[in-house]
Amino acid sequence: MLVTRILLLAIVLIGATVHAKTPEPDGVEYKLRLEPEMTSADVTSFWEHVVGTDRDHWPDEVTLDAKKCRVVSYLDTADEDLRKHGFVLRYRMTLDDDDCTSAAEGDGGTLTLKYRDDDRRVAGSHVGDGWAETGEHKFETDLLLSESAEGVREWRQAFSVSAKVDEADLPTTVRELRRSSPDALPNLSADARLAVDCRRIYERTTLLSGGADEDLPKEIELVAWHRKKNGRPALLEVSFKADLEKPKAVARADGLAARLLRILPAGWLAAAGSKTNAAYDCH
Repeated sequence: MLVTRILLLAIVLIGATVHAKTPEPDGVEYKLRLEPEMTSADVTSFWEHVVGTDRDHWPDEVTLDAKKCRVVSYLDTADEDLRKHGFVLRYRMTLDDDDCTSAAEGDGGTLTLKYRDDDRRVAGSHVGDGWAETGEHKFETDLLLSESAEGVREWRQAFSVSAKVDEADLPTTVRELRRSSPDALPNLSADARLAVDCRRIYERTTLLSGGADEDLPKEIELVAWHRKKNGRPALLEVSFKADLEKPKAVARADGLAARLLRILPAGWLAAAGSKTNAAYDCH
C-alpha cells in the first residue's frame, strides 16, 4: 500500500511539473473570416465599423494602405505528412507591384514553419524545439470568430508555435529545410520531398494603422486571397494582434474583438477556418 501511494504521488508530481513547465503564449491574434462576395461598398462599410465613424470623419493619423502583392505557397509531401502532424510550412514572396501581375517564381522570400493545436500544452511542447528557436519566433494564442447556422457568434481558441526565416530559399526536401530550421519535422526522412502542388495563392493586403488614439490595435489587416491573378477573392480574412506583455495593446485588441462580435451585420461573417485549410482545398 505504501509503495502504491508513493507511485501515485510521483505520478501527480510529474504531471504537475510538466504542466508547470508549459510556456505561456507571448501574443494573441484575432482572426475573422468575411464573405468573399462582399462588394467594395461593403468593405468600405466594414472599415467604418472598425474605426467607429464614416470615412470622411476619420482622424488624420488613421490611414488605410494597400501593401504589395505577395505569392503565398504551402509546401508538403505527396502524402501531406506535415498537415497530418499539425505542421504548416509556408513560403511568402513579395512581388514588385500591387496588382499580382509579376512572375511568381524565384527565391529570397520568407519561410515560416508553424505548429498549431487546440491544446496549449501540446502546442507549447514545441517551443523549445530547434526549429522553433530559429529567426523570428513566437508562441501565440489564435482566436477565430465563428458564427453557427443559428446565428450564434463565438471566438474559438487555438495555439501556434512558429519561426520565420527571411531571405530564404524554397526548400525541395526536408534536408534543405533543416539547413535553416534545425531538427525540423523529425518524423520525416531527410530525403522526403517537399512541393507546393496546387497550394499557391496570390495575396493582397490592406492595412489600417494609426488608430491607437482611437482605442484600436496598432495595425489591422484585411487579406484577400486569389487563386488566379486578378481573379475574384476566394477568401477574405481580417486579423489584428497584441503583445500579451503590453496591457494597453491587449485592451485595445480585446475591445475591438468584443465590438465586432456585437456590431457586424448578419451575412458579413463567413464560416470560421484556418487559411491553411483553405490553401489545401484546391483540388
